Amino acid sequence: MNRHFPLGDIKPFTYFWFLSFIFGLIFSLLKPHEQFSYFANFGIWQLQTHLSMLIFVGCHALLVGKLGQLAPVYKLLISSCIASVLFTPVSLLFDVYLLQDEQFNMDALLNEWLNMAPSAMLSWLLINVPWLMGFSFHKPNLSKDAVNHGGQKVDDVNDGELLHTAVNVDNTSTEEGIPHFFSLANLESVQDLLMLKAELHYLNVISTNGKKLILYNLKDAIEELAKIDNSYLDWQVHRSYWVNKPYIQALNRSGREGELIMPLGNKALVSRSHMAKVRRWLE
Repeated sequence: MNRHFPLGDIKPFTYFWFLSFIFGLIFSLLKPHEQFSYFANFGIWQLQTHLSMLIFVGCHALLVGKLGQLAPVYKLLISSCIASVLFTPVSLLFDVYLLQDEQFNMDALLNEWLNMAPSAMLSWLLINVPWLMGFSFHKPNLSKDAVNHGGQKVDDVNDGELLHTAVNVDNTSTEEGIPHFFSLANLESVQDLLMLKAELHYLNVISTNGKKLILYNLKDAIEELAKIDNSYLDWQVHRSYWVNKPYIQALNRSGREGELIMPLGNKALVSRSHMAKVRRWLE
């Protein structure tokens, strides 16, 4: 599915932060603690909802390797189970030390999990549904006509084939050699890929065909690319960014860090640990 809504560029961080705020607001209205004022209630629930969201996102982001290659729904189920277990003692601590209406023991932990986990796990699945269904909350502004390959625009290339002079990609690779995330992002080859950007537990795949946000881990995606060509491991320029090196247009430096200018107005951060390498690329 490739569904676009002209709502601007809504990032996963903004999306999940906003939902945490809304959940906290709703709980502060529906489940007020009588011994606290409204504003204190509001603050307590905001802290709880943001902490729980952080734990759920973190658990999902840590699903790597074989777990990272599972179907998105299974990954969400696994991360929700782990996160609900981890958040249970945190939730109980609020009741014990703030509300002083519980004791911290195994029976209380079990009751807390039974009361909290089903709704928390269901909520986690539901709030990820828009991304799972392929909804894209950004204006689709990517066009192959604007991508420049070695000084030649794509629309000048015969039969619509991409001209890629600097990357040697074996297009005869077997299906086993094709990165798993290619099928999720509707990619046919590395030639189509401009850059990858990690956004919470999602991966923003930016290609000549557009942007595709998939439930994937950046580390796993890079390791899969390395199976095609091991040099791709070296094309990560930041903990959250991987770039297709031949598409780099320029480097803007800011102190010991920088920013790469990529086609179609895209930009990739460069951390100080990768700066020397990137400067050598552009010499």
